Amino acid sequence: MSDVKKEAKIRRLVCYRYNPEHCPQSYYSVYDIPFVLSMTILDMLDYVVRNLDATLAYIVHSRCNQGLCARCILKINGKSRLACLETCDEEIVIVEPVDKKRVSKDLVTKL
Repeated sequence: MSDVKKEAKIRRLVCYRYNPEHCPQSYYSVYDIPFVLSMTILDMLDYVVRNLDATLAYIVHSRCNQGLCARCILKINGKSRLACLETCDEEIVIVEPVDKKRVSKDLVTKL
């Protein structure tokens, strides 16, 4: 019997970036994420910060993590969604703040 290795699924996460202290223009960063079934967008952002780019700013897991507080709302592939609940069905996922006019840094918006 031969061993067959399953090829890891890769998802491409495209994140809106903006830091007015360092650069007046926004831009997008692209990250390749090894994807696991049932991985949420918030899990993908956690992976980026822990393994690829610690400078990415986003709302870190809230205590609720059940979609109750709505602190993690982002525009995901053009639609407003809760990152803690939204799973990844697409090969490319574009993540942006809901309101780009109120961005304080990257995916974090001012209240």
